[in-house]
Amino acid sequence: MSPRGKEKRRHDRVSGRLTVRTLSSDLGTVELETSNLSLGGAYCLSSRSIAPMTKLHLNIFLPSTDGRPAQLHYPLEVEAVVVRSERLNGEEANGSYRLALFFADMNDKDRQELARYLQSIPVN
Repeated sequence: MSPRGKEKRRHDRVSGRLTVRTLSSDLGTVELETSNLSLGGAYCLSSRSIAPMTKLHLNIFLPSTDGRPAQLHYPLEVEAVVVRSERLNGEEANGSYRLALFFADMNDKDRQELARYLQSIPVN
Protein backbone atom coordinates (compact mmCIF):
# COMPACT_ATOMS: atom_id res chain seq x y z
CA MET A 1 0.00 0.00 0.00
CA SER A 2 1.12 3.52 -0.73
CA PRO A 3 2.37 5.53 2.28
CA ARG A 4 -0.15 8.23 1.35
CA GLY A 5 -3.21 5.96 1.46
CA LYS A 6 -4.93 3.35 -0.68
CA GLU A 7 -3.93 4.91 -3.98
CA LYS A 8 -3.49 2.28 -6.72
CA ARG A 9 -1.58 4.51 -9.10
CA ARG A 10 2.10 3.98 -9.80
CA HIS A 11 3.03 7.36 -8.26
CA ASP A 12 1.53 9.08 -5.23
CA ARG A 13 -0.36 12.26 -6.01
CA VAL A 14 -0.27 15.35 -3.82
CA SER A 15 -2.66 18.26 -3.82
CA GLY A 16 -1.20 21.58 -4.70
CA ARG A 17 -1.56 24.56 -6.96
CA LEU A 18 1.43 25.18 -9.19
CA THR A 19 1.84 27.22 -12.34
CA VAL A 20 2.44 25.17 -15.47
CA ARG A 21 3.16 26.84 -18.80
CA THR A 22 2.92 24.93 -22.05
CA LEU A 23 4.39 25.98 -25.36
CA SER A 24 2.94 24.57 -28.54
CA SER A 25 3.16 25.60 -32.17
CA ASP A 26 -0.58 24.90 -32.49
CA LEU A 27 -1.75 26.40 -29.18
CA GLY A 28 0.79 29.11 -28.44
CA THR A 29 1.47 29.68 -24.75
CA VAL A 30 -1.15 28.35 -22.33
CA GLU A 31 -0.92 28.67 -18.55
CA LEU A 32 -2.40 25.87 -16.48
CA GLU A 33 -2.80 25.45 -12.74
CA THR A 34 -2.37 22.06 -11.12
CA SER A 35 -4.84 20.70 -8.60
CA ASN A 36 -2.75 17.58 -7.98
CA LEU A 37 0.63 16.38 -9.12
CA SER A 38 2.77 13.25 -9.12
CA LEU A 39 5.95 11.99 -10.77
CA GLY A 40 3.70 10.42 -13.42
CA GLY A 41 1.42 13.32 -14.29
CA ALA A 42 -0.87 16.13 -13.20
CA TYR A 43 -4.49 17.16 -13.07
CA CYS A 44 -4.81 20.77 -14.23
CA LEU A 45 -7.29 23.57 -14.75
CA SER A 46 -7.12 25.31 -18.12
CA SER A 47 -8.99 28.18 -19.74
CA ARG A 48 -8.64 26.38 -23.09
CA SER A 49 -9.67 23.00 -24.37
CA ILE A 50 -6.77 20.78 -25.40
CA ALA A 51 -7.68 17.55 -27.19
CA PRO A 52 -6.73 14.17 -25.73
CA MET A 53 -3.50 12.70 -27.13
CA THR A 54 -2.06 16.20 -27.70
CA LYS A 55 1.66 16.28 -26.91
CA LEU A 56 2.80 19.25 -24.84
CA HIS A 57 6.12 20.67 -23.74
CA LEU A 58 5.58 21.88 -20.17
CA ASN A 59 7.48 24.21 -17.87
CA ILE A 60 6.53 23.53 -14.24
CA PHE A 61 7.38 26.21 -11.69
CA LEU A 62 7.95 24.76 -8.22
CA PRO A 63 7.64 26.99 -5.14
CA SER A 64 10.94 28.44 -4.02
CA THR A 65 12.77 27.51 -0.86
CA ASP A 66 14.53 30.88 -0.69
CA GLY A 67 11.52 33.22 -0.62
CA ARG A 68 11.62 34.21 -4.30
CA PRO A 69 8.48 33.82 -6.44
CA ALA A 70 8.27 30.44 -8.17
CA GLN A 71 8.42 32.01 -11.64
CA LEU A 72 11.94 33.31 -10.92
CA HIS A 73 13.26 29.77 -10.55
CA TYR A 74 14.45 27.48 -13.29
CA PRO A 75 11.34 25.60 -14.43
CA LEU A 76 11.20 21.83 -14.71
CA GLU A 77 10.86 20.77 -18.36
CA VAL A 78 8.48 17.93 -19.07
CA GLU A 79 7.09 16.31 -22.20
CA ALA A 80 3.45 15.42 -21.48
CA VAL A 81 0.43 13.95 -23.20
CA VAL A 82 -3.16 15.02 -22.54
CA VAL A 83 -5.03 11.85 -21.59
CA ARG A 84 -8.36 13.45 -20.68
CA SER A 85 -10.03 16.83 -21.22
CA GLU A 86 -13.34 17.70 -19.55
CA ARG A 87 -15.30 20.93 -19.82
CA LEU A 88 -16.43 22.11 -16.40
CA ASN A 89 -20.13 22.85 -16.02
CA GLY A 90 -21.88 25.28 -13.75
CA GLU A 91 -21.80 28.96 -13.08
CA GLU A 92 -18.31 29.05 -11.55
CA ALA A 93 -16.77 27.00 -14.40
CA ASN A 94 -16.46 30.13 -16.60
CA GLY A 95 -15.35 28.20 -19.70
CA SER A 96 -12.71 26.17 -17.85
CA TYR A 97 -11.45 22.67 -18.57
CA ARG A 98 -9.89 19.97 -16.40
CA LEU A 99 -6.97 18.24 -18.09
CA ALA A 100 -5.33 14.99 -17.04
CA LEU A 101 -1.70 14.94 -18.15
CA PHE A 102 0.69 11.99 -18.38
CA PHE A 103 4.39 12.87 -18.07
CA ALA A 104 5.94 11.01 -21.01
CA ASP A 105 9.51 12.27 -20.63
CA MET A 106 11.58 14.24 -18.11
CA ASN A 107 15.33 14.42 -17.59
CA ASP A 108 16.79 12.84 -14.44
CA LYS A 109 17.71 16.17 -12.79
CA ASP A 110 14.17 17.53 -13.16
CA ARG A 111 12.63 14.21 -12.04
CA GLN A 112 14.76 14.28 -8.87
CA GLU A 113 13.79 17.90 -8.19
CA LEU A 114 10.10 17.08 -8.62
CA ALA A 115 10.45 14.01 -6.36
CA ARG A 116 12.08 16.17 -3.64
CA TYR A 117 9.27 18.69 -3.88
CA LEU A 118 6.54 16.01 -3.74
CA GLN A 119 8.14 14.40 -0.68
CA SER A 120 8.18 17.77 1.09
CA ILE A 121 4.37 18.09 0.90
CA PRO A 122 2.73 17.00 4.19
CA VAL A 123 0.24 14.16 4.00
CA ASN A 124 -3.29 15.20 5.04
